[in-house]
Amino acid sequence: MAELINRYSSLLQISQDNIRHILKNLQLHALEKLQNNKRFQQDGIATLQIKVAKSKQDQPSASNSSADQHNFQIDIRLSDDGQVLRKSLMDKLECHTENIKMISNGRIIQDGSSLLDQKIKHNGRILVLKTVQQENTTESTSIKIAQARKVAATLSKRADDGQYDGQYLEIRDQNGVLIPLKSTTKKSLVIAMSLHELARSYIDRKNYTEALPLLFEADKEFSECDADILNCVDNYANLCLDIVWCYMRLKCLDCLYDAESRLDKCAQCFARCY
Repeated sequence: MAELINRYSSLLQISQDNIRHILKNLQLHALEKLQNNKRFQQDGIATLQIKVAKSKQDQPSASNSSADQHNFQIDIRLSDDGQVLRKSLMDKLECHTENIKMISNGRIIQDGSSLLDQKIKHNGRILVLKTVQQENTTESTSIKIAQARKVAATLSKRADDGQYDGQYLEIRDQNGVLIPLKSTTKKSLVIAMSLHELARSYIDRKNYTEALPLLFEADKEFSECDADILNCVDNYANLCLDIVWCYMRLKCLDCLYDAESRLDKCAQCFARCY
């Protein structure tokens, strides 16, 4: 151990006390992970690594208790649904006036499905976003999403019934060529682009914890569109860029894999479009 401390202290130009502290933490983390793996194999209780993104309402603090509130573990069975995880997190975080969104691998964890069905794994990492519900208002994220879906459904139905002389939504590629769209695709695009614009209004105000869930809902709607459509325009690429920007501003290091994947999609899309 002493030889290892001396080597890294010299290599990294860090004091030996700091190197000793880091190595000790790595040892403790490795032992804890072995214990968690053994418990999962024997009892089926999974350990999830929780990262709580700091919102605008959070006051900076250097205390250990503050750090513990933003990085901790939750023990849960993967057969439990998202609502069980939500309750455990809200109890841990002592949330009263806040709503939380749980994100894993670039997807919002839903209450009604099991964690296993949502591809949550033992030792998986969960990003938690806290959004404050203002008093005397019903403008929650869920309601805004529902409103966008309702407007899109109404527009789609009117178009199908022939109540529009023209098209209520046209998409053209970068050369101005009109792209034919199915009715279901139009509906998904209206919802996706509406949610994306709403999310951008929060990004402009630097409210990234409110913006990110809306961006993920927009991403879900874009996924319902034909791949050929998304390959012709840059809307989806711009959405991915905004998601990665929010990751960076929220310092979500656990989302680096998803960020890399989205940036690759952006590069491919821009190369095709331009």
